[in-house]
Amino acid sequence: MLLYAIGDAQDAPLAICQIDLKTDRACFVKMVVHPDYRNIGVAKAVLKLIREAIEPICDRVYTVTARDNLAGQQLIKTANFKETSVTDKNGHPVYALELSP
Repeated sequence: MLLYAIGDAQDAPLAICQIDLKTDRACFVKMVVHPDYRNIGVAKAVLKLIREAIEPICDRVYTVTARDNLAGQQLIKTANFKETSVTDKNGHPVYALELSP
């Protein structure tokens, strides 16, 4: 499991992202953005950085978001994740992002 912490120039935490890496896939487990830095593109930037880092080693990335987490759903759809027909144990939709090999 990887944990990324992204900070500003003063090392104040802006976002934390937890990723579970497997042989051919990754799972975004959690991302938290500091409330003072929401809605300004921090989460999108973090997803872009993480994607660039894992793309050479993974074929796909999965994530799950609660049905009532509209901001999370919008973020992952903007990042080209597609909803699958699978749900997690709590009934939340699973989203997948195919990466180039």
